[in-house]
Amino acid sequence: MNETDLDLLSRYTRQHAEDAFAELVRRHLNLVYSAALRQVRSPQLAEEVAQSTFTDLARNTHRLTPDTILTAWLYQVTSRSAIDVVRREASRQLRERIATEMNALNASDADWSHIEPLLDEAMDTLQMAMNLGQDCSELGGGTIIGQLVGLAIERNALVAMDPNSPYGDAGQTVQDQITAIDQQKAEVKQLYTQFTELQPTMSDEDWANYTDRFKSFGETAAAHWVVSKYGRQ
Repeated sequence: MNETDLDLLSRYTRQHAEDAFAELVRRHLNLVYSAALRQVRSPQLAEEVAQSTFTDLARNTHRLTPDTILTAWLYQVTSRSAIDVVRREASRQLRERIATEMNALNASDADWSHIEPLLDEAMDTLQMAMNLGQDCSELGGGTIIGQLVGLAIERNALVAMDPNSPYGDAGQTVQDQITAIDQQKAEVKQLYTQFTELQPTMSDEDWANYTDRFKSFGETAAAHWVVSKYGRQ
């Protein structure tokens, strides 16, 4: 008689039966790998996400309740693992890109040491920039992390200028623009905080909706949608 997923989980938890866990992997590997590949767009990274997901399953089988729907659990873990992997990969690529641009501009070590703390601050908010359906190589100005890095670099340039000098054609000053940049950063961080707090309450369906909105409208609009929906509950 074929064992259910819960039967296999129970046997693996109680008896540490490797054949039971191997059968779970066989059943759900295609699902996990396909979900990961859609999110990270790289076969190598998708394999890494799948391995991480099943490692988490092995470590947490004793915590799964009898009413757990394993496919839903695996999908959520896959999505979160994909965010971590893309965040790491994007961080590496972003640093390499900026280092290349700095070298092309013949920037000095002093220039880089001044910009790097601002980059680190921007990287702390990278999780909200993870477009789950976007290729890592496409991360840049169109994402929140690209926007934040741009704001950080712009602010760094502005603080070296006379704060009362004109900026733009609307009668603004340099200080006005610095204030506007700080306000934008504060708004993004507030949105991120709210979105992060609401993530654990999101249903599988809304994770899928969030991903679709991410692809179509961008990360800011998708996060606003989550805050608008779940913030009212």
